[in-house]
Amino acid sequence: RPAPPMLLSRVFFASPRTCNHRTPLPQRHPHAASLRRAALTRAPPPAAASSSSSSSSSSNMFAPGFFDLPEGSLSEQQAWEAAKAKEAETAAAGAAAAATGPMLTKTLVTFDVDGTLIRSVGDDANKFHKDAFAHGLATVFGIVDPRGIDVIAHHGSTDQLVAAAVLAFHGIDEKEIWDKMPEVCAAMLEHAAAAEDDAGAGLELLPGVEVLLRTLAARDDVVVALVTGNLEPIAWTKMRRLGIHQHFTRPGLGGFGSDHTLRGELVKIAADRCAKELGVAVGARFHVGDTPNDVIAAEYAGAVALGVTTGIFTREALEDSAVDKGRCVVMDGLHDTAAVLRAFQLK
Repeated sequence: RPAPPMLLSRVFFASPRTCNHRTPLPQRHPHAASLRRAALTRAPPPAAASSSSSSSSSSNMFAPGFFDLPEGSLSEQQAWEAAKAKEAETAAAGAAAAATGPMLTKTLVTFDVDGTLIRSVGDDANKFHKDAFAHGLATVFGIVDPRGIDVIAHHGSTDQLVAAAVLAFHGIDEKEIWDKMPEVCAAMLEHAAAAEDDAGAGLELLPGVEVLLRTLAARDDVVVALVTGNLEPIAWTKMRRLGIHQHFTRPGLGGFGSDHTLRGELVKIAADRCAKELGVAVGARFHVGDTPNDVIAAEYAGAVALGVTTGIFTREALEDSAVDKGRCVVMDGLHDTAAVLRAFQLK
């Protein structure tokens, strides 16, 4: 079946990196491991190691547990030591749980970010993220275009595919694009670290999001994580600046655009990390998103899709993107907490 309209960036290249939108082939970022380590250790990825000390010192590449510390309550070194201790404690608890008999079974709920939890508003709409793209493209390829990433249809795509499609639009050879993609991602993260304080500009939470996340966080039978095309540090910086980071089960848990180019693989990665890092058995899985790609990704990964019409796509577009209609629920938003919990099959 042909790709839905407005999803060009997901199927842009007819290469080993992408297939049709129903049968994606694996394509990990060449530096996915180092990008993830950067997100969890506050150290810049290798390609960004030459950045200035002032830039790296303001990094928001958080460690697990760092979000739990009141801002300004500890020195950065003390906060970091406490975060690392909590990370080790969490890992040890997960290993112990896995070694002591039957594992707890928990429902995994993953959320897309842009258009699902938050929306862009005003003249500075999503400025933090768009400026990161602009910095990456200008730094590595010398491309400066005031239209930025809006020269292509990017809703529902992942950061690497967005950058690749913009570069192709500007006539850059595909091989050169992917050879230099680690540099583009590193430059994006460098800018994001320096601009962390402005990460909330032009963004706001969608109605009901904070109440829903707080409700899920209070349950002991649910794991709450992110699945987003954002590079991981960018995603968590947005969550922190909008004040909802603490409602996720654990920072770093989920699937991110720095892990893989294809959203369906990110849903799988989130489930694998949940089992491995928390030492629990993953039972029912639900992925919440606002684009047809989110619905397709959930289906590809074996999760139930919960589509929300809080982005640019209609109810019909979301429903039509599902092959198995029985595993796709579409709602007008996340404002009705009770209805969302029912969709998650939670009492």
